[in-house]
Amino acid sequence: MHFIPVNHRSPVKVWSTIAAVASPWFPLEYIPNTLSAYLDNTTTPTATVAFEYSQDGLTRAHGESTVNLTGTASSTGKALQFEPWRFVRLNVSALAGTNAKVNFVIGC
Repeated sequence: MHFIPVNHRSPVKVWSTIAAVASPWFPLEYIPNTLSAYLDNTTTPTATVAFEYSQDGLTRAHGESTVNLTGTASSTGKALQFEPWRFVRLNVSALAGTNAKVNFVIGC
């Protein structure tokens, strides 16, 4: 499996979606990390997202953080990751709104 390297010292947008899907796994090089998801769109978007963790980049571990994003394009959900997980992904389980898009940011 191919993993996308990310320099987590500076916040960086690593993934975006316009559908309810899971992102690829991203390796975590530094702990703690701030994980963020935010909405882009010109109407009133809503989304349910979960930050999911893994030790091997294949199997989801327990301990995910679920966040509901609603109302405006500036709606942001954050999770602080202190556990020694080696990989993280964003799982978008619901997404609504005209042209709604969820963005995933990893950074210290």
